Amino acid sequence: MHPAAKLPLLFLLLVGATATTSMANHAPAPATGSCVPREREALLAFRRGITGDPAGRLASWRRGNNDCCSWSGVRCSNLTGHVLELHLQNNFSLYDVFEATALVGHISTSLLALEHLDPSNNYLVVVGPAGQFPGFISSLRNLIYLNFSGVPLTGMVPPQLGNLTKLQYLDLSDRIDMYSTDIQWLTHLPSLRYLSLSNVNLSRISDWPHVMNMNVNLRALYLCDCFLTSAIQSIVQLNFTRLEELDLSLNNFHQPLAYCWFWNLTSLKYLDLSGNNIVGSLPAAVSKFTSLDTLDLSENQFFGSVPYENSMLTSLTNINLRVNNLTGEITEKHLAGLKSLKTIDLSSNQYLKIVIGPEWQPPFRLEVAIFGSCQLGPMFPSWLQWMVDIKILDISNTGITDQLPHWFWTTFSKATDIDISSNNISGSLPANMETMSLERLYLGYNQITGVIPILPPNLTCLEIQNNMVSGIVASKTFGAPNLGYMDLSSNKIKGPIAGSICELQYLTYLNLANNHLEGEFPHCIGMTEVQHFNLNKNSLSGKVPSFLKGCKQLLYLDLSHNKFHGKLPSWIGDFPAVQSLIQNNNVLSEHIPTNITNLTNLRDLDLSQNKFHGRLPSWIGDLPEVQHKFLLLFLLIGAAAATLSLATNSPVPQRPAGCTPWEREALLAFKRGITGDPAGRLASWKRGNHDCCFWRGVRCSNLTGHVLELHLHNNFPRYDKATALVGHISTSLLALEHLEHLDLSNNYLVGPAGRFPGFVSSLRNLIYLNFSGMPLTGMYSTDIKWLTHLPSLRYLGLSNVNLSKISDWPRVVNMNSYLMVLDLSGCSLTSASQSFSQLNLTRLEKLDLSYNNFNQPLPSCWFWNLTSLTYLDLTMNTLSGQFPDSLGDMKALQVFKFWSNGHSIIMPNLLRNLCNLEILDLGGLRSCNITELLDSLMHCLTKRIRKLYLWNNNITGTLPTGVGKFTSLDTLDLSDNQLTGSVPYEISMLTSLAKINLSLNKTLSWFKEFKKHRLTRGGEIWILSARSNVSLVASMDGINDQLPHWFWTIFSRATELVMSSNKISGSLPTNMETMSLEHLLLGSNQITGVIPILPPNLIWLEIQNNMLSGSVASKTFGAPQLGFMDLSSNNITGPIPGSICELLNLDYLNLANNHLEGEFPRCIGFKNLELFHLNNNSLSGKVPSFLKGCKRLKYLDLSQNKFHGRLSSSNQITCVIPIMPPYLIESDIQNNMLSGLVASKTLWSSKTRRLALTVHIFRGKATKRKRHVIYTLDTPMED
Repeated sequence: MHPAAKLPLLFLLLVGATATTSMANHAPAPATGSCVPREREALLAFRRGITGDPAGRLASWRRGNNDCCSWSGVRCSNLTGHVLELHLQNNFSLYDVFEATALVGHISTSLLALEHLDPSNNYLVVVGPAGQFPGFISSLRNLIYLNFSGVPLTGMVPPQLGNLTKLQYLDLSDRIDMYSTDIQWLTHLPSLRYLSLSNVNLSRISDWPHVMNMNVNLRALYLCDCFLTSAIQSIVQLNFTRLEELDLSLNNFHQPLAYCWFWNLTSLKYLDLSGNNIVGSLPAAVSKFTSLDTLDLSENQFFGSVPYENSMLTSLTNINLRVNNLTGEITEKHLAGLKSLKTIDLSSNQYLKIVIGPEWQPPFRLEVAIFGSCQLGPMFPSWLQWMVDIKILDISNTGITDQLPHWFWTTFSKATDIDISSNNISGSLPANMETMSLERLYLGYNQITGVIPILPPNLTCLEIQNNMVSGIVASKTFGAPNLGYMDLSSNKIKGPIAGSICELQYLTYLNLANNHLEGEFPHCIGMTEVQHFNLNKNSLSGKVPSFLKGCKQLLYLDLSHNKFHGKLPSWIGDFPAVQSLIQNNNVLSEHIPTNITNLTNLRDLDLSQNKFHGRLPSWIGDLPEVQHKFLLLFLLIGAAAATLSLATNSPVPQRPAGCTPWEREALLAFKRGITGDPAGRLASWKRGNHDCCFWRGVRCSNLTGHVLELHLHNNFPRYDKATALVGHISTSLLALEHLEHLDLSNNYLVGPAGRFPGFVSSLRNLIYLNFSGMPLTGMYSTDIKWLTHLPSLRYLGLSNVNLSKISDWPRVVNMNSYLMVLDLSGCSLTSASQSFSQLNLTRLEKLDLSYNNFNQPLPSCWFWNLTSLTYLDLTMNTLSGQFPDSLGDMKALQVFKFWSNGHSIIMPNLLRNLCNLEILDLGGLRSCNITELLDSLMHCLTKRIRKLYLWNNNITGTLPTGVGKFTSLDTLDLSDNQLTGSVPYEISMLTSLAKINLSLNKTLSWFKEFKKHRLTRGGEIWILSARSNVSLVASMDGINDQLPHWFWTIFSRATELVMSSNKISGSLPTNMETMSLEHLLLGSNQITGVIPILPPNLIWLEIQNNMLSGSVASKTFGAPQLGFMDLSSNNITGPIPGSICELLNLDYLNLANNHLEGEFPRCIGFKNLELFHLNNNSLSGKVPSFLKGCKRLKYLDLSQNKFHGRLSSSNQITCVIPIMPPYLIESDIQNNMLSGLVASKTLWSSKTRRLALTVHIFRGKATKRKRHVIYTLDTPMED
């Protein structure tokens, strides 16, 4: 064997000498065994600036662990021991719990020797001017790699970055609050290969193509959503001819494409020009990009036919032309040369025809085929039968009037998404449907017949509405535990509803309306996530389903036209968010509950055609949101409600038949601007259905028939791809002159040229206007004077609409004197300091200005005189200074949120008179006297305040015993302070407490005298008195003791236990599977014993850095929802049980540093993995072949094992190391027993930053030429 065979080769992306020095002839020296002392101190200084580390990512950064080169995220030189890289990026913002892994704090100036700095996606700010880019970064002259993407920075990009002349990788993307007026500094970065300024405002820079052209080594350029307006510039000599990736998407060029400068970049492999309003025909010049892998021209205004020349793009893998105005035909000639094609999206080109003969066999194997709203029909496209690798298929609304072919369900058995909705397709569902890989299935508005078989286990969204499905639903049908959205309405399903529906614990949308169902709805217990519940027009009986009482997020409830009887339960008034309550045409009796007046968001109430008796309730006039209360009276009474009297003899007016013709045409014109409607929400909007007043989301006047309301909000952003509307907001809405309510929130809609549709100001009767929650569309406005034309407006929601160029917004808003709700969160506002001679907003009750960037003293803000406010949210605004005395006059406040601002000081006496406060969030003030604050709140809030957040406030001393007097508290967060002493016994009096967080108080004693198991009144006896479903957060609290015998019993119903980074000893309970845990974080402790069977509801599990031992039993992994599991650095032995393959939702799996052996089980459904670490074990066999299907995989480490076999350059799964997923960032397979040639595509992806192999194993050459730098790895030949 070659002598160098025993030496490891570390192949790093962008690290300086260790990566750029030839290693074929020079063996690296062994590591020094310890980092440089001054650099260790620098890292410790950096950690002291970190105020929040909930996942314990820096737990290994401690003085007792002298070798900082072994600390998490730190990489050192193998030659000198110097720290070269800091990898502190937050890669896992899973389950919308970004805070579960993000670092919080300040960026220290102690890192001057670095070459690689990556703090991306953390809540880090610089010490100094709040939120601005850290100026000391320009002093890090050795930096090669700098990634600040997703860090909450504001202000101008500092031109001093031009001092970093060694920089090869620079990413400042994903911060919409940064801008630049001059980018000449980029010309001083001659080595720059990768540049991303996406979301940085470059609107004032017109010569950007010339500046970029001077960076001759640039390989990748990302300028997405930079407010660029022109790409038509002539460049005499094109210098950056090595450019391979160019992203100019979501700008606003609005110009012909043929004259743009980038057509001469023939080296391009990736080109994204989507969302630019580019006009004209598709240029044939695209065919010059012979190396092109990805082409995205979607969401523009291209017209005409698709050129045949595009067939010459033999390397093309992905093409996206969706949402344009293309016409003509796509034939075999267009596709015949695209032999590498994997993804094609031609959707929402309604006049584009795909005309392909039935005998044609394509030269490619598609994985994603999206043709929705094109013309494919009338016959079913038979060429699709060859697409056996399809994962996503969308042929919705394509004019197919044919029967499903016999091969359909077999060919697409591995697909995760199938959409054939809104056609006229006949056929039935397959009997073996439970064996399919489906996650989302859309079959609505067809002619599907037969019964519903057992559903696939991975299904999350199911739509079969408006078909002819019949028969009884079998007891095992609902075998999809992750199902969140199900619409089976308007079919012929009969019989009782199967009890197995109760197992759908994550269901948020359920629509079984308009069937022939009968009997009682099953008695479910755990279905608490339901938001939309529709059973209307069936024959269901019994009482109103009692499980609904626990659905606190309920928005829509329709039980009408059934046989429900008994009284309307009193808990019907306990739904704070409900907007529609429709229960007409049942047999409900007795009185109508008076607490319906608690439904503050109610818009629709229909209790007609029941048997209620007594007088019409006097409280009808108190319903806050119902705008047409005279109409409500008629709905309550109904034609047959003779026993419910009304103190008036006025006749009931009848609504005219049909809406007005011009308003119907206006709505149809609006629909034509909608290019995507995956859930078929506008399916009822069609010319044959004349009465638009019955169209979904449309409400008309009962007197005139005029359209009064448009409810097109997307209630389910969690399933936005399944429900969101996509397209343009048509000016046809102007014909709806009587419109009072317009809600388009949480969709993907834009106005003309991407702007806010200011024409809505002509709708003078508007009372409610909501355009919130559309950040991905880049909607913006440079003027909001249109608001002054809406004098009746009560509700205005513009959250995430970019208003950064508007400085006088307070003055304009102040002119709307009837405004009651104003939501301008996330609008990039920069100033709130305006004075008014007269404040007109005296009716304003709710004001949300969170996530802006005011960056000014608190007293200068104009809103402190709004004494009518009940809700005020100023979160994340870099406001600072002392709160003004006028805060004490805002006595109506119920909710006050002020977390994560600048250094602010609140005088506790200002809260003394705020006697209506229910939620108070002052987290991150960094200045608070807990005793004085509680004393002030005690004045009148002991029985009212429910949630109190005082985290990161530099609170010192002991926790006052007076905290026990706040008996209504359900949430208490005092984490990240400097509390000392013991938790007082008086906390046991908080009988409503559901969550308490006292973590990051290092000298606060939670569990004193654990070892003696003695519980004294002055100690922790309160824990035994607390509610058993309380969540406990006590990470990094310096607990150095054993878990008491009662611990797991007391917290058996807790959903969250966070006790990481302490020194707690003990073991996991043997009956753990009976617990209610969803999040368990015990990392970096001294937990021993074996891992028992996991709780069924567990989502997040961290037990890394403990002393667990023994083998893992076959039934251990009984948690189907588990998405994050870290068991690394323990003493676990034996094989990995096959049951791990049942964790289909797993994103993060880390089993490193154990004593595991044998082969990794052959899993099939592991396709969501982002991190997969098995390093430092004794695992053997071949590299798991299922990794090929993990398209989201970013981090792979199989090093220090016994994996064996040969490497193959083949693309087939039979190769030992399969071709890696496209988003792979780091891959480490060193110190195994692999051999053979390294294929150029095997281990590299377009995102790869680091690759580690072992020199003695490989022969030949591995070449990387994709994103950053061309690297060639030459390794010695084996003897």
